[in-house]
Amino acid sequence: MRTCRQWIVATVALAILGAGQSFAADKVLDAQSGFEKLKTLVGTWVNVENADDDSRGVEFDVTAAGSAVTAIFYPGSDMEMVSVFHLDGPDQLVHTHYCALQNQPIMRLVKTDNPNELRFEFAGGANIDVDKDLHVHHTTIRFLDSGEVENVVEAWDEGKQANVNTFVLARKADSEDVAAAEPKSN
Repeated sequence: MRTCRQWIVATVALAILGAGQSFAADKVLDAQSGFEKLKTLVGTWVNVENADDDSRGVEFDVTAAGSAVTAIFYPGSDMEMVSVFHLDGPDQLVHTHYCALQNQPIMRLVKTDNPNELRFEFAGGANIDVDKDLHVHHTTIRFLDSGEVENVVEAWDEGKQANVNTFVLARKADSEDVAAAEPKSN
């Protein structure tokens, strides 16, 4: 009797865990839902480690009649950079980073098992010799439960990983309200 009860408990537990896993798999961000999630970032964000330094922040906007999301890193500084996110057909989300290093890596969304994560992997670019040049090779954007956003930027140099930079962004208090954000028609 005890063995039968243990077997039933184990079976029910596995069924519940299995159901949870398939539910989580259904919540994984695909290209369309990932793009919509990026649109929720519209506004000004500050690096939590340098909250008083606006030049270390990021400004997100929706542009081109809602077909692109831009992220301006370090706005107004000598190191200002721009990332543009857009759909390439229904199944591809593309991230092009216009870097202060004078190159333009292109990355594509890859699925992860984390429904709050967008991971982009290198897919080519301009002005880059991947075997020689320093460039952004992967980026990950994690939407944290706190409402903050964690960014992980993996740089490669001489054909291999050179460093990983992680920073957390918090929405600036006087930033544009997401509900009021409307796509610009540039």
